[in-house]
Amino acid sequence: MEFKTIIEKVEYIFGKDLIEYLNLKGVSEINDYSISAEVDWSFEIDAREWGIKDITAVVKKCRVYGEVEYYFDTDEECEDLQTKEIEIKYFEIKDSLKVKDNSLYPEEVEIDFKNKTLIIT
Repeated sequence: MEFKTIIEKVEYIFGKDLIEYLNLKGVSEINDYSISAEVDWSFEIDAREWGIKDITAVVKKCRVYGEVEYYFDTDEECEDLQTKEIEIKYFEIKDSLKVKDNSLYPEEVEIDFKNKTLIIT
């Protein structure tokens, strides 16, 4: 079975890594961000005549998108808010989807810019 799950609020590991990834020269911190993820995943059952041997959820693809807000360091009065769109498609995916309260679905995506990974739980 194939599924597509939208996760509205994606967290990222803070630091200079996002600024470097977006190539924001003259920016030392992100003011705000709104990042979502679209997770394509499947649910597979290994069934035998005696019952179910294994249940597996596999993330096939994860697209992360949104925007960040920032000020340039030279804008001391914070008068000229800048925005930049972000889209991530090619980071390594690490997933650990597990059954929780009799349900199985991805509910969190964390972006690790330093290691270029998307951690899906």
